Amino acid sequence: SWEVSFLRPLYSLKEKWATEIKVADSIDIERWYENGKVTDEFESASRYRFGSITRVFGDRKEQNQISFWYKHDKKNFKSLKNVSPSKARFENRKDSTLGTTIRHGKTSFIQETFLDKMGRVEDIAIGNNYGISVGYSSTLWDSDVNETYIALDMATSQKRGRRMFIDASAQLSNYIAHRLFHDFVFEGKARCLVKDYWRQTLAMQLSWWMGHRLDGRRQFLLGGQNGLRGYKARQFNGSRKMLLNVESRFIFYKNSLIVLGGAVFADIGYIWEGNILPISAYKR
Repeated sequence: SWEVSFLRPLYSLKEKWATEIKVADSIDIERWYENGKVTDEFESASRYRFGSITRVFGDRKEQNQISFWYKHDKKNFKSLKNVSPSKARFENRKDSTLGTTIRHGKTSFIQETFLDKMGRVEDIAIGNNYGISVGYSSTLWDSDVNETYIALDMATSQKRGRRMFIDASAQLSNYIAHRLFHDFVFEGKARCLVKDYWRQTLAMQLSWWMGHRLDGRRQFLLGGQNGLRGYKARQFNGSRKMLLNVESRFIFYKNSLIVLGGAVFADIGYIWEGNILPISAYKR
């Protein structure tokens, strides 16, 4: 695999322009899981091209951003393994999309330690931002199908008193082809951190994912690599997922070179198919 990219980011709050260009080719292995086991395995050859330009309006505390972007992604799949019938539908695809993203944010910054990076100084954003992205793929500019992409997202972060931080985020995305919705995905997260509570940091996070009319190339997985510690990396699969993490973090020793700490945690997760949450079928 290889990638060449050029990026001029918004590296300060005074910047008004940003741009990005990326060209990449890669060969990867895509796997489909059923009950923790691989049922399908594909070799994926991808050719990816992306370019965007962003203009910022406003000041350092309140900003509006508008971006114009183009994405071309060509993927070819070669079947390597097929154990049993499954919902996997990996098909060759060529996607060429023109789009725009509009964002609004009202943000200030504070400095904290012992919050997420175990003793390192962090710049924490406090405020709100939200955005909308709209893209259109067309056969006129080398796409397989005519398709519309729509995504909405929002995030908020607040400090309550001297010790409590609360943040939440949500994203909704879907595609429209032939007047039908597909690959409808909702992702949400709410988190609360209480700092220096009995000389520790108490962190609580609730996350949830919902998928509807997924096209057989995307599935939700739950396990050790997805926040449910104590299980195999991708032990469970489904189209709905919910996860609760509670963690108490302690710092035992620190100096300018090292930070020594630990955590006591509890994870509880659900993953299922359909619209009804199976209350008794939790993983912990």
